[in-house]
Amino acid sequence: SRNGEFSLEEAQERAKNALRTIRYASNEYLFVLNKDAILLVHGARQWIEGKDFSQALDPTGFNYPQAMIAKAKSGGGHTHYYFPRPGSDVPAPKISYNLLYEPWGWIIGAGLYEEDIDAVIWNALRPFALIAAGMFVGVSFLAFLASKQLVDALEGRRKAEQESLQASKLASIGQLAAGLAHELNTPAQYVGDNLRYLGEEEVGLLKAVQSGTKLSDQEASELANDLSQAVKEGLEGIERITKIVGSMKDFANIGASEMAAADINKALDNTLTVCESMWKPVAVVERRFAADLPMVICQIGEINQVFLNLILNAIEAIQLHDRPRP
Repeated sequence: SRNGEFSLEEAQERAKNALRTIRYASNEYLFVLNKDAILLVHGARQWIEGKDFSQALDPTGFNYPQAMIAKAKSGGGHTHYYFPRPGSDVPAPKISYNLLYEPWGWIIGAGLYEEDIDAVIWNALRPFALIAAGMFVGVSFLAFLASKQLVDALEGRRKAEQESLQASKLASIGQLAAGLAHELNTPAQYVGDNLRYLGEEEVGLLKAVQSGTKLSDQEASELANDLSQAVKEGLEGIERITKIVGSMKDFANIGASEMAAADINKALDNTLTVCESMWKPVAVVERRFAADLPMVICQIGEINQVFLNLILNAIEAIQLHDRPRP
């Protein structure tokens, strides 16, 4: 116009023409996208200008235009992707830097092929290669001596850590064994008491049958109730022992090193069962497990050990506070 101003459309067209001619690093070019991933400028392939690249993917399935736009909107950044060189249809690894020109909503990009970057770096380093080779021999020998000392020190530290970890595991297992002995003893004791009672009553009943002694209705009723209660308690004791032993069997996988699918709910439930005698005097535990929890790939023995350590730590923390228990 006469006062030196352009319309927006003319200014953008002049900018496009200028950007198409810019070259750097030998024959590299600039390109421009808008925020909708429409290609506005391409310095090497003008015939693809105006194309919608919003769904464009490189051979790895990566949507590089959307990544460029996101980087530009966040203040600028690099995007790694695959794109053919000018005159070729074979995608090659490329890195692009993109910035946003906010007034027009333009994403301006400049890129280099990674092979070209490697070539430039290698050419720059070539004069130093011979010098570096000589230094490498001397430094390598010193590094060998230093690394040997470091490896020896780390190996000693690793062994000390393993021994400490093993001692910690043995200590917690020792506590667990003591608690299990007590936990098994209680149901085993009343199973034994009820079996002895049944044995004694059996002798009395056999003698009554042999002698033809008839029990009164009250005696018969009381005896039937007592025998039924003894059998019920005995079965409950056996069930309790079976549950504890089953939990012990699952928990005893502590040394397993293989990765496998495991039920985390069951693992925690087993751990709570085998150490119940330890937490029951000091705390109340509510088991609220997620019904839809998927199987987890893990070393379940190590998970069991973690659960046990957490429970033992909680017990100790509770015991350190003067509060009513459980």
